[in-house]
Amino acid sequence: MSGLERGADDYVPKPFSREELLARARAHLELAALRRDAQRRRDRDTILAGVSHDMQTPLAVISAGLGLLDPASLAPAEVDVLLRVRRAAEDLRGLLCEMLDRCALSMDHEIRIRVDRVDLAGLVHEVVRPGGPVVEVSVPAGVRVLADALRLRRILTNLLDNAARAGAAHVQVSSRPRTGRPGTVEVVVSDDGAGMAQEVVEHLFDAWEVGAGSGRGLGLHVSREGARLMGGDLLLRSTGPTGTTFALSLPLSSPEDC
Repeated sequence: MSGLERGADDYVPKPFSREELLARARAHLELAALRRDAQRRRDRDTILAGVSHDMQTPLAVISAGLGLLDPASLAPAEVDVLLRVRRAAEDLRGLLCEMLDRCALSMDHEIRIRVDRVDLAGLVHEVVRPGGPVVEVSVPAGVRVLADALRLRRILTNLLDNAARAGAAHVQVSSRPRTGRPGTVEVVVSDDGAGMAQEVVEHLFDAWEVGAGSGRGLGLHVSREGARLMGGDLLLRSTGPTGTTFALSLPLSSPEDC
């Protein structure tokens, strides 16, 4: 019976050279390291999926409770606090959705999206937060896209957050028909922050790679996959010392979609 049949990972028949033995040992050590890394990633995604899933229930209770509060019965200062807490709850809901999508992608599970007619200008204004870069929105009123509102909100939030981390003072969000693609709108997000190095650009949409600004590339990876699931795409148009531009394409809603 051969060594492999007895359970050995490998064996070197005699005669063998020192170089061959070292090369085989090195290859097996590298393979073992890759296996350990893959297992760590699986364990991490399993834990992340479980925690994210469990957090949805208390978040739903919190959101329902906030929805019962009537701003008309509150003082102005209390209304401001209520709106901030509601926005924070919505941001957390989007983040949990992003985490679950990431885990589904890593485990080759299907991501189910809910496509509705979404008011593009209204949603863009919703994701703009005070205290960050000055955001100029040039999206015509009445433009509606076919998209998952929660995931679209998260994509735009990620792009604005990346601009802030890159030190941008000004961000412009505009929309226009996509050239050569009738029925498609392109949302362009441009900032004047520090551009990205070429080594970052090469892996920008990879999972857990370094993304724009600081942090990891989880958001951009999930954002691009989410855009594609909605029938669109997310691309890096340009980056350099004068800023960065992303282009998000989405299908337009037609009257038949009502």
